[in-house]
Amino acid sequence: IASGLQRAVVAGISNSDENEEEDEGSEYKTSTLLSKIIRTTSRMWNAAINPSPILTKTSKPSSEESRSSTTEENSSEEAAASDERKVDFGTYLAKTYLKNNNASSSSTTPILGGSLSDALQTCRSKAHLLLVFLPSAKAKSNENISAIQSLLDYDMIEKALTYKQKQKESASTRSSCYSIWSAKSGSSEATKAMKRLQAVVPKNRKLPILLVAYPAQAIDKYTGNAKLQPRLLSQHHCNPPPNSSSLAKWLVALRKRHAKQISKMRIELKELQLYRERVLSYRESQVGDIQREVDTLREKEELKLKQEEEEQARIAKEERRQELLESLPAEPPNTGDANVITIALRFANGSRGQRRFPMTLETEEQTEILQMGVVFNWIEGEFGIERETLELAMMKAGDGRSFEYERDGSLELNGLGLGKMCGLRVMELKKEDDLVQEDDKENKNGTQETKE
Repeated sequence: IASGLQRAVVAGISNSDENEEEDEGSEYKTSTLLSKIIRTTSRMWNAAINPSPILTKTSKPSSEESRSSTTEENSSEEAAASDERKVDFGTYLAKTYLKNNNASSSSTTPILGGSLSDALQTCRSKAHLLLVFLPSAKAKSNENISAIQSLLDYDMIEKALTYKQKQKESASTRSSCYSIWSAKSGSSEATKAMKRLQAVVPKNRKLPILLVAYPAQAIDKYTGNAKLQPRLLSQHHCNPPPNSSSLAKWLVALRKRHAKQISKMRIELKELQLYRERVLSYRESQVGDIQREVDTLREKEELKLKQEEEEQARIAKEERRQELLESLPAEPPNTGDANVITIALRFANGSRGQRRFPMTLETEEQTEILQMGVVFNWIEGEFGIERETLELAMMKAGDGRSFEYERDGSLELNGLGLGKMCGLRVMELKKEDDLVQEDDKENKNGTQETKE
């Protein structure tokens, strides 16, 4: 029996050692009463047998480790809370303080989170008063819960947060006049807000803070920039906290009492909007003036380039006319020679022209037969009409022939049977675009005749 008791004691000692190692691995968590008794008994036996190693095994976690673990837990909780507040602070309040939270995000009052400065900027940009709610230090106090329930009852306080600007407007076209902001109790942002808004701190730590501030604006005399200087309008005593109905009446009374401030902010917003529109219009007019100047300069450059091209084309045309005139054979005298042909021209404007040409030119080396292209060269060189755009039609009755430079310029004069005297009517060739337009007109006329 003695040996059995001894083995049991030894087994108990080893088991307690294992339990202590597990407790140390889990950062010395809270144990049950039975585990405490086992650890106490094991310390007694271990102290009697071998004190030093047991003391090492059974030593509690140091204060630095406990502080670091506590800091990590607090930082993780704050990070999680900040993530929730970024989404919607009203949802965060409902989840944190209300046990039975069945309200959806669409039926709860929208509450801003973040910094007080951002909330004031939002209020100023919307011409709103700022309703500030700061929970008390006692998180689960009935005052906190009651105030949050009233604040999140959007169906009840909706009409207090909005109002009709004109009597003729319907109830569905109400204008908002309040923005709600809140912060976590005890946070640095809540402390800054209380100092900046000059809120009265209640002596009873169970009471939350509920106040309305006006986002007043002043001009900094050093920088000349607008600076927000919030002014406390009213603070609710919250003893007891207001229910939904009394909160709505309080907000309506404040709205009516400070209607001038709201109207002033709305007027400033309208003036700011008009100023921005004027600035935008002025900038657009400046851009339009610059664009017109650019267009004018571009038109001038294009006109200058066009004039230069036309001048170059005119010079090239004059040089070409001179070359064509110089290339013509000398005009033979009017002696009735059979080798000479007289070409008479009649233009569309009624003007006329006439010149004699030798059909053949005899030189010491060879005899050159003149071609129809010489006549086209003469017309361009003498009258300035490009030979490629001409059509020469026979004026002789019954002779319907016509000549073009590209097609008939290489024909020999003595082989055409023109005789000693030939009259030609000078006409300009029609371009493809003109032919297409004429075809379209003919088709339209034919269609109209068919309909008639």
